[in-house]
Amino acid sequence: MNQEETKYAIYSEFADDEEFQELIELFVNSIPHKREQLSQFHKSNDIEHLQRIAHQLKGAGGGYGFPGLTEVSASLESVCKNNSLEDLDERVDELLEYLFRVSM
Repeated sequence: MNQEETKYAIYSEFADDEEFQELIELFVNSIPHKREQLSQFHKSNDIEHLQRIAHQLKGAGGGYGFPGLTEVSASLESVCKNNSLEDLDERVDELLEYLFRVSM
């Protein structure tokens, strides 16, 4: 991660808690796979799976100390639930951007 990217990195609220370090690391290491899944589901217009992954990330956000992730994921989940497909691209991009910034 270069200096510009580090400036915009998002860290867990629990980053200073040694008891959470390993869990946070496992979660952060799983993010590239989650981004790939989101991209694939979006490309194939698989709303059901987009909603499911958004729901999972919404719950994980708070549990791992990323409340912003909960917010962004809830927004995508809502768009999927309500079939507000005109907002889908924007919400997916917003979540992908957030996930890209999550760091250890």
